[in-house]
Parts: sequence; C-alpha cells; structure tokens
Amino acid sequence: MNLAVGFVILFCLFCSEYSAVGTADHLQIRLGGILVLTCLVPSLAILQTFVVNRRRKRQQVDNDVWERVCGRVSSCHTAVWLAASIATIYAFRWHDVVRSEWGFDRFLLVDEILILLPVLFSLLASWAVFYDLNPVDKTVDESSQACADAAKNKLASVSDKTRQGWLVSTGRREFVSIRFRLYVLVLMVPLLLAVAVNDSIALLFQLGPLAASVCILVGGLAVLALLPTLAGLPWKLTSPSDDLDGMVRQELAGFNLGGLRVRKWDTGNQIINAAAVGMLPWFRQLWISDRLIGAFPEGELKAIVRHEAAHLQLSHAAIRSGLLLLPVTTVSMVGWLRWGDPVAVGAIAKAVDASVFEVTVVMVAMYFVYAVVTLRTVSHASEFEADLLACCKPVDQREAPFSQHRMRLCQRRWEEMLGAIERLAVCMPLQVDKKSVLHPSLRARMNALQFLRFRARTRSPEWLIASNRRWAVGAAVLVTAMVAFSIGTL
Repeated sequence: MNLAVGFVILFCLFCSEYSAVGTADHLQIRLGGILVLTCLVPSLAILQTFVVNRRRKRQQVDNDVWERVCGRVSSCHTAVWLAASIATIYAFRWHDVVRSEWGFDRFLLVDEILILLPVLFSLLASWAVFYDLNPVDKTVDESSQACADAAKNKLASVSDKTRQGWLVSTGRREFVSIRFRLYVLVLMVPLLLAVAVNDSIALLFQLGPLAASVCILVGGLAVLALLPTLAGLPWKLTSPSDDLDGMVRQELAGFNLGGLRVRKWDTGNQIINAAAVGMLPWFRQLWISDRLIGAFPEGELKAIVRHEAAHLQLSHAAIRSGLLLLPVTTVSMVGWLRWGDPVAVGAIAKAVDASVFEVTVVMVAMYFVYAVVTLRTVSHASEFEADLLACCKPVDQREAPFSQHRMRLCQRRWEEMLGAIERLAVCMPLQVDKKSVLHPSLRARMNALQFLRFRARTRSPEWLIASNRRWAVGAAVLVTAMVAFSIGTL
C-alpha cells in the first residue's frame, strides 16, 4: 500500500508542479468529472464490502481464505484508485483549476494540499468502508498465549461498531487514523517539505551559490534534529515504565547511541512493531508499541530492541535517504552549473525539444523506478544487517571476536531473535511469506539468520556487514556518474 500511495502523491505533486499552467476551460464539466471520480472509489468499496460480506454470511469461510479474499478486494480497489487519481490530474487537470482558476498558487503549499485533497478523500472514505471487512472474530495460534491476549485486546478496542453510530464509531476512526498516519502522513509530509524547498530554492540561489548552500545545510540539519518530534506529532508517545526503560538501557549498553530516548508507542493495540526514529546523535528515539510489549516475553523483546538499535548504529536511515537524494542532488548541481537553474526541468525540455510536462512525467517515472529498486534492495539488506548485529554485538568492545564468552552470548541471542521472528509470524501469519519494498518476508529473515549464523562462526559480523555494503558505494558512484553524464551531454 505504501508503494501505491507514494506513487500517487509523487505523481500528483510533481506533474502539477512542473506541467505548464493552462486555463481552466469548461470549469463545470471538470468539477463534475472530478466529483464523479472522487465518489466512484468509495462507492466501489461499498459495493465490494456488501458483496463479500453477503457471501461470507451464506458460506462458512475460514480466516485464511477470508484474508486472501480481503487481499484481492484491496488489490482491485487500489488499481481503481490509482486510475482515478491519475485521471484527476492528467485528464481533468485539477491543478489548473486550483492554480489558474482559483489562484491558490500564491500561497506556499496551499495549492499542493488542495490538489491532493480529492485523491486522499476517496482513499480515506474507502478505508472507512473497508473497516467492515476487518475480521473481528479472528484468532491466532494457541501456542502463543501472549500474542493471543494482545490480539484479543486489539479486537476489543474495535468491537464498538454496534454501540455507536456508523460514522462516529471509535473503532472506525482508529482504523482510518492508523492507516492515514502509516501510509499517508509518513510519505506526504517529506514530499510536501521537498516541494516547499523547491519553491524556495530559486529565491535562495538569487543570494548566490554559497549563501544558498549554507541556508540549505542549516535548514537540513534543523529538519533532521526535529525529525523525531515531527514524526511523533500524529502519535501518542509516553514515557515507558521504569522496568521497561531499565531493560532497554541494559540492552543498549554495547551500542554507541548517546542521548537515545525510549518512548512507549500507544496505538490502541493496533500495531505490533518497534521503530528507530532520527539520524543525528542526541536527537534519536526508540519507539516500542503497546501491543508489542504485551505480546512478547522479555528475552524476545530484548532481541527486537537490539535490532532497532542496530539500525541506528549502522545509520540505515541516513544511507537510504542519501541514496534517494543522490540523483536529485546531482540533477540540481548539473543544472545549476550548466544552465544556472537548479531545477533544470525547463532547460532539459528545451534541449530535447519536448514539453515540460512530458519531461516531468519521464523524470518522475525514472526516479520512481530507481527509488523502488534502491529502497527494496537497501532496506532488505538493512534488515539482515540489523538482525546480524543484534545477535553478535558485544557488550564490551575490547572482547575478542571469537572468545568463548562472546560465542555463548551470540548463541543465546540467536535463539532470542529467532523466537521473536517466529512469534511475529504467529501474530501476523500473512507476513510469513509477504515481502514489501521496506521489509523482507519473515521466512526470508529466518533463513538469512540461519545462514549468517553459520557464517558468523568464521567471520566477524563487522566484516560481513562491510562486505555487504561495498556494492552500495559502487552503485552510488555509478548512478551519480550516469546522471551527470546524461544531463551534461544534452
């Protein structure tokens, strides 16, 4: 879902940003078409929910089949939402209405938010409808009683459908709110920030390259410092209990993570996860969700804490961000040096004798493919690296790599990490063989752990991680050279 939402937001923002602004002819027809598309998507969700629930009442369907049916419904609906979103921008040119007819382009980010409004409204309305597909009678494997109890708490938090009205149901609001924060805000806020920077960068470069570079550097550092605070605004974060905080501090003793804050992530038992947030030292946080705390025993919870700490130790977020920004930065620098324009879209369009809109679509499509491939490859490798370091990170850095004490410690941590992944598989059975852009499947992680466990007998984890990163450096250099050469030869 992250992939589809990210593509739509990226397409809407960049195509509307760099396409030529035209006159909004036949305004009533355009508004009527956009209204039809906006209502079509949730209407399809209502029809799908009615048909599937009616079929379920007539036939006995077990939970596994029900999950697969819901997955097919979601895939079909996502395809329709993608088509409707693209038609809103490309066919009805909603951005021309917002900017040319209504004149909102004079206000920073106001026009971008209005452009995204019909697309996001149809998505949120569909999620509110699909809440009725949530299998409230689902149970989990009895072999994990703690996970079963956490699942019951989750279901209890969303079982008030009949007590309140359809639209004001607390469970429905939480269902939509969680998905809005996970799938929309996480992607929309950085992209809107990038648009704001793009709108301001031309003004900054009028001050001169040096002054503009200093302003961008200071602004970037300020954003990185405030990143945990900004990321936590949509969520309810509280201080953990003394026992939990002491356990986490003990596990972080071998990691060089000064100033790390531990926060309890209150999600109403909706999310079973932990997250490492932030890039700069002394401005990083470790979030542990309430459902994770209730479902996992102490040993496996420690393994998950070490896994998230390893992400921070290895600077995985910074590496991903750097690789994603690399082609954008290269295009801006080459455009500034050759044409005096850091955006360079107009100059490239003139050089290849094409419209700005056509060049923008091609550049967005190329960058989208690059971002998906890069994120998928780097993120999967990052999960494996974090699992490895979480198992083999010594408490005392002076300890020999293959000492008897360290090998016994690693052995115990291997078992804790494998137990944690197996319990995740019990709590989230659909994730066992399901992989996404940001995460490999749980089965792939277990297989990788077994392989790395064998390799760690003869190689230190630091050597294995360093060898796994050499390709990233080569790929970064290759991408930079290719982008610079391609634009420089126009």
